[in-house]
Amino acid sequence: MKRLSRRLGYAIGWGTAGVLLLLASATPLVIATVHLLMVPPVMLAARLTPKGFAGSFAAVVAVAYGLPAAAGMPEWGMVLAVPAIFFLIPSVLMGTMYRRKTAAFTTVAAAAIALLAQWLVIFVGLYAAGINVVAELEQFLRESIREAVRFWGLRVEDGETEQIVRMFSRAIPLMLIGFSVYYAALTHAVARRLLALHGETVPGMPPVRDWMLPKSLVWVYVVVLLADMFTRPQPDSALAAVLANVLPILQFAFSVQGVSFLSFWMHHARGRGRVTAITAFVLVLLFPPATVLASLLGVFDVAFPLRERVRRR
Repeated sequence: MKRLSRRLGYAIGWGTAGVLLLLASATPLVIATVHLLMVPPVMLAARLTPKGFAGSFAAVVAVAYGLPAAAGMPEWGMVLAVPAIFFLIPSVLMGTMYRRKTAAFTTVAAAAIALLAQWLVIFVGLYAAGINVVAELEQFLRESIREAVRFWGLRVEDGETEQIVRMFSRAIPLMLIGFSVYYAALTHAVARRLLALHGETVPGMPPVRDWMLPKSLVWVYVVVLLADMFTRPQPDSALAAVLANVLPILQFAFSVQGVSFLSFWMHHARGRGRVTAITAFVLVLLFPPATVLASLLGVFDVAFPLRERVRRR
């Protein structure tokens, strides 16, 4: 009985938190709360039975929709219910993997892939319904640029506007991938610590200094980099879209690998070596051009046994 009461209190507490976060989406607080929308359903899925979670989640959606509807704003109720439903599948996936003590990287990757797959389903569904989301976004961006130019009294040629629109259009996959990875990683970082407060042990990510990309990615990065340097694909071609999305992803991945090597170096360095490593680490974080250097360092770290040399020193 005591255990049942504790579970009920847990469900009510995190269900209330979910409702408050959804309601905050209709206020200026959305700037902060929108980043945490996945946390309450993950907390519920991680500790409740499937039936308990289903009941709690249904109650959250019903209250989030019902309160605005009761106030004469049913359209706001729909707006608040949609994010809850959108995050349902990745939240259940993360909660289930937490119960099974799955490795942190696998959990985050699975949630990110689930989010990305949902975006793909939405885009395909809208396209099948006769709605071209990309074209609508491009038109919205054109109008926004024109309004900004008119407001600030700037001179921007139509060709420049179209170039910006094309760049944005090509980068949509990159933005969706970034969104998915960001939400999955942030939710894991927050939910893991909150679950620890409830006595649940959830596997964490390995230390940054131990991160290592597969060596095969070095060759992929080299091929993509050479293609970007020596080819001039048409702006609307598939190759241009691939380069516009894959190259930034690989560059970011190897920049993180470079930071991992610096962290490894800091962990093993002594004296001036430690000071040098810390200085380089700060430069990577605060000086944007250092990202290129960090990505090169990441490539060398993966391709060559740099860490073995550091250990032997």
